[in-house]
Amino acid sequence: MRRVLVILAYLLGAVGPVFAQNSEQLIKKSIIEGENEKSMGRQQILTNYLQGVAKNLTSNEKEILLKANLFALDPMDSVSKYKSENYLKKSFQRNTQLLIGGGVDKNTKINSFTIGLSYNLLNKRDPSNVNVYQELLSKPDYDQLSRKLMAINFRVLEQYKKNKWNAIAQQLNKIAADAKGRNDVLNLKQDILDLLPSQLRDGVGDALPFQNSYKMFEDSVSHSLKNPGQPPKAGNVTLFAEFLMSEYFATPLASSLRSYLSEAQKEDGKPKNTSAAVSDSEFNKVIGQINDELAKNTTSGGGITVESAYQQVRKIYDDRIKSIQSRPLLTLGYNYKYTPDAISHQHIPVLDFLLGFGKNGRKNNELVISLSDTLGTDTISVNKSIGRNVTNLNIGINRILFKDKSLASLLELKFALEERLIWSGRLSSEKRDAFFASATLQGRPSSKSPWLKLVVKYNKDAKFLGFLDVTLNLDNKSK
Repeated sequence: MRRVLVILAYLLGAVGPVFAQNSEQLIKKSIIEGENEKSMGRQQILTNYLQGVAKNLTSNEKEILLKANLFALDPMDSVSKYKSENYLKKSFQRNTQLLIGGGVDKNTKINSFTIGLSYNLLNKRDPSNVNVYQELLSKPDYDQLSRKLMAINFRVLEQYKKNKWNAIAQQLNKIAADAKGRNDVLNLKQDILDLLPSQLRDGVGDALPFQNSYKMFEDSVSHSLKNPGQPPKAGNVTLFAEFLMSEYFATPLASSLRSYLSEAQKEDGKPKNTSAAVSDSEFNKVIGQINDELAKNTTSGGGITVESAYQQVRKIYDDRIKSIQSRPLLTLGYNYKYTPDAISHQHIPVLDFLLGFGKNGRKNNELVISLSDTLGTDTISVNKSIGRNVTNLNIGINRILFKDKSLASLLELKFALEERLIWSGRLSSEKRDAFFASATLQGRPSSKSPWLKLVVKYNKDAKFLGFLDVTLNLDNKSK
């Protein structure tokens, strides 16, 4: 049973998200992988962890903002946060964001203060609230192929273990017979070490697990020498053969197969035998047997190999994660801004909606809608305070132009239309409604570096307005 569990554990670990039967681990992995899929536009609505923003650097109304979700502020240490059982319990924290900031005038003096709170209402992009594992199993091509691959791998390894165990047991019986012919056990341990792969022999004889198993076998051989009519106990030979097979042959092979299958899932992977204890010829023989089994058990006949099969299953998994990251996001927020020398108190509820769309669920485009309503008191423009209510509606399409190998967005372009309505508190120099068209270009050299955001607005009075933002994400590196 022990050797079965060891090999099964290696198989489950080998394929990562593909065959892991622990749905919590699958969900956690999908969330972390999904963070790479989040666009810069998405992270401006709801940050992954911590985010610093310098806004409107080219204007006289600059702002410095710091955003943090409650997960980042949780006092639990970083390593423990990302353990599956803790990570999955923190959905509320990961979807609740705090904001604090201040305005800076042209003389670099602070002239306003902002605090805010927002929450992800729709929560369709958080795989901890989506049963990823069940969704994958609901896809017949994933379920059937993954189960078939698991069964074939297990069957081939079981046959390998059986053959190797029989061969070792026969060799042990021969070694025992030779010792009986010499009537001593002086060379018994060395004869057994010669059975092991040469790369594993150093220090094995002194290892406690080996010594315990060997002592039982040696005692059995010694007993047969003292009792000429009795061979070594078959049970002791069987147990020692099983120990040698599992510890020094099957486990290294399964470890190498684990690395091989992990590489096979990658588009640019280079699967190969990584164990010095397993010869290439023996390893390739096992891979050949898996390929033969696949040929006999799949409709595509000999056209499918273990590499192509694992890539196919991995693609199904990746597409499912991409589809989750393209699902709608809806956040509701409230910001309060205090400006002593202007519109003193501003209460700003904000509703943000984002929906990804594109070919095969790849998040190449995003529909972005933002609606805010500012309720404020203007105390500087006139001799008495006036109530002011301004609504802004912004609708745009954000196009992801370039991604790196991890599918993190590096360059985005957004075109949007914006309508501003002043319901009350309008000044004589202001129009009740104003219409803008805007283009926003933002980019970064890598997923870990700050990004620049350039916004150009145009209104129907033929005026251009330009703004420049700098954003830095401070993600947890202990994931």
